[in-house]
Amino acid sequence: MTQKQKMSDQEMIEVFAFLEEGAKPKPFAFKYDLNYSKVKSQMNRLAKKGALLTDFHNLKGNYGLNPEYKKITHGLNFKTEPKIQNLVISCKNCGIPEKINIIHKYPTGYTPQWKKQITVGEKRNLTIWLNGEMGFDISTVIILTEEIYLGLNEKYNINLTPENLFITNIEEFNDLYGITLATPNSFSFSDLLATYKIYNKKNRVRCEIRANPYLSLALFYKNLDNVNYFLAHSSQLDRFETRLSKLDKVIYSNLEIQKRLFSDQRIKQKDIQKRIEKLEFISADKLSNDDNLIKEE
Repeated sequence: MTQKQKMSDQEMIEVFAFLEEGAKPKPFAFKYDLNYSKVKSQMNRLAKKGALLTDFHNLKGNYGLNPEYKKITHGLNFKTEPKIQNLVISCKNCGIPEKINIIHKYPTGYTPQWKKQITVGEKRNLTIWLNGEMGFDISTVIILTEEIYLGLNEKYNINLTPENLFITNIEEFNDLYGITLATPNSFSFSDLLATYKIYNKKNRVRCEIRANPYLSLALFYKNLDNVNYFLAHSSQLDRFETRLSKLDKVIYSNLEIQKRLFSDQRIKQKDIQKRIEKLEFISADKLSNDDNLIKEE
């Protein structure tokens, strides 16, 4: 029996770069004369590190190259570019004379990964919602939002512009492949600017920032060089910093008060305990001799 060949992780990744439809372990092993069980284990390991995607093209057991994969000097660990999800853009009294609710899901005919929704309610307030598990890059956000509001302008003869459209919710995230969180497997915290969440997802760790900035689309466009600008633009940052400084002082003051109270409480508890013990000792000693107790009284 001839010995099966071996394929390194990097060689397998390079092969998958040319497999647009992906591959399952068994036919892959047969095609390249490899050991099936070793190939299956190797693909699973590469998927955990983020180099390969599982159930590629919605086919169970199918593997494919992760499009976000980048070879870096630190092995197979890597960080994706910032992506945006759950983007909500609104305009009050937009001028559209009817209620609408338009939903498009992409890709058509497959398990949807992205969704675009446009709604106008009874109060004629417009809401544009862009959502996707894999997120959107900045260029996609710009193209989709312009396509939407320019299309609505043309259809309803209104005047939606980046100046009267406001971002009311936005989430930015990065995925870190090749690492996982131990216990706890997620944590979050908030400040005056945003909510931050870090948690395990399949084969990766996601770092999320969620904000409700009420920021005009025009101001967002002007500061595309800084994706985090929506969190605190210059007109608000000074006020937030002042509030944070005051909040820090209040928190520190409260902590000091709590420490003193706790310390005083401990001293009082110890003092009370000593007095109780002394009283118990005296009571026991006195009760053993009723005559002495009467004399003392």
